[in-house]
Amino acid sequence: MMMPKSLLRHKDSTSEMADLTQRTFQPVIDDPAEPAPEGVRRIVFCTGKVFFDLKEGRETRKVDSVALVRIEQLNPFPFDEVGQVLQKYTAAEEIFWAQEEPQNMGAWDFTEPKIRKLLENKQSVVYAGRPATASTATGIQKVHLEQQKAVVDRALDF
Repeated sequence: MMMPKSLLRHKDSTSEMADLTQRTFQPVIDDPAEPAPEGVRRIVFCTGKVFFDLKEGRETRKVDSVALVRIEQLNPFPFDEVGQVLQKYTAAEEIFWAQEEPQNMGAWDFTEPKIRKLLENKQSVVYAGRPATASTATGIQKVHLEQQKAVVDRALDF
């Protein structure tokens, strides 16, 4: 298992003992806020730490029309589980992929065609993330935070 150190102390990044002893790995984790499926207008798929930023942004904005879905296993891609999410939120007009990494890094290039395949190319998948760059990070905390805010804004604002 890999995760950034910041999630080791994050209040929402925890597991109960039963998660480790009685339950199994979930390749896809549907929105824990359980939004009403008929009210969801946008599904935002993501993986990793960006979920917590999106969750906080959604709570701050009091948005209830966005479902945040984590894809925890990228390969082999969990087509069945992602397909079930898409079938659950049939009123969703927009499908997004959000990531913290630059566009030419991270999972965007891998996941986008697979999600689009599940959508039978009838809908596009919109990217919410940093622009492509040669560097994995800006190295400047202020710029990083501004970019992270822009990712959350793009994923959550209509």
